[in-house]
Amino acid sequence: MFDGNPDFLAQIHRAWIFALVLGVLIVQFHEIPLASVTRAAHLVAKYSYGIYVSHVAVFWFAVSRLSHFPAGLRLVAGAVLSVLVPVALYHLVEHPCIRLGSRYAQHFRRP
Repeated sequence: MFDGNPDFLAQIHRAWIFALVLGVLIVQFHEIPLASVTRAAHLVAKYSYGIYVSHVAVFWFAVSRLSHFPAGLRLVAGAVLSVLVPVALYHLVEHPCIRLGSRYAQHFRRP
């Protein structure tokens, strides 16, 4: 815990200030009224687990495995795959498993 280290006290001080500023500012935020931003945020949220699971492999493939191709092609491949792979993972794995889990959970609901 605290061993008299002044850096520790400075870190605690910064954390308290950050928490205070965040608490004061958070009430200033509101939902963005633009439908396009809301739609984009919904899509990112929907496919976020697939993005999380696949992004390292996608960018490894685009950078390492395609290293003999021009940089522009690798960039396009990385961009396209970073969209297609999470969408495919959602529709082929995540969504069917969510439906299966929902059906399974129905057996444990009380009447």
